[in-house]
Amino acid sequence: MHITGVIYAAILSLAGGSVGPEFVTAPLERPPDAVGQGPYVEITAAVVLEPNVKEITGETLIGEAGTLVYGAHSTAGDAHFIGTAGLSWTPSPQLIEGGVQIRIDAFGETSADSTEYITSATLVSPQPPGSQLNIPRFTLTQDALIRVIYEIDSTIEGAVQGHNASFIFRRGDAIGTPSIIHYEAAPPFRNDHYSSQKMLLFELDAGPYDFAAHLAYQGTMIGEIQPIARVDAHVDFYFEIIDLPQFSDCISGPNQLAILPCEPEDGDLDGDVDLKDFAIAQQAAR
Repeated sequence: MHITGVIYAAILSLAGGSVGPEFVTAPLERPPDAVGQGPYVEITAAVVLEPNVKEITGETLIGEAGTLVYGAHSTAGDAHFIGTAGLSWTPSPQLIEGGVQIRIDAFGETSADSTEYITSATLVSPQPPGSQLNIPRFTLTQDALIRVIYEIDSTIEGAVQGHNASFIFRRGDAIGTPSIIHYEAAPPFRNDHYSSQKMLLFELDAGPYDFAAHLAYQGTMIGEIQPIARVDAHVDFYFEIIDLPQFSDCISGPNQLAILPCEPEDGDLDGDVDLKDFAIAQQAAR
């Protein structure tokens, strides 16, 4: 059976015997017949720490959680390059946690010390052959209220020319470009530090959904000109199924006036006071 058939068979089986909504997560391993990138972390660097020391490496970890570390040190001084890229992933029927991380620490003392590097950590869903669909990162077995908490934090210093940090949440069954539910990306240039933490609430229909977390950094460190390259960045995410009656009562029931975050107004000016306005109120209360 095709990988998507296996996924949907499991979904139907669980939905039939479940008493409440659950996440059915696709395996993190990249299917052998899939096309496109799977979840991966990668470090590629060409390091020259003195005329007699040159190392080139290209390491990639695809389809599983884990960490790659590459380090090179000068034998005639304090020059060094250390890069770390990691991917974490912990799913359960009610909760999905994960993230991607990158750290770089490079220092050169002389004009002979130089480094070219590309480092990335990404959780994305590959595609089945001949399909425009992403393999869904999870499928929701029943309609439910979902809380999504994510944090983007990216700090760079010195010789970092190109960088990207982003989080995307989308429906996993759209043809072509999937319909985006939420997307945020750090500005790619002229921003030494970007930080964003958000808590969002979504009323989601049962079905497949996809999300991605992405970090990528590249640069050229040249001793005596740009002798330092430092990166400390992560994108962490948290998906949780919420008890719908609790939040319905919070909006229209007796608890509405008792709890300040449960006093939504028409914050999005769409003419309705609903759970979207409640999410806005919750964000403002954080």
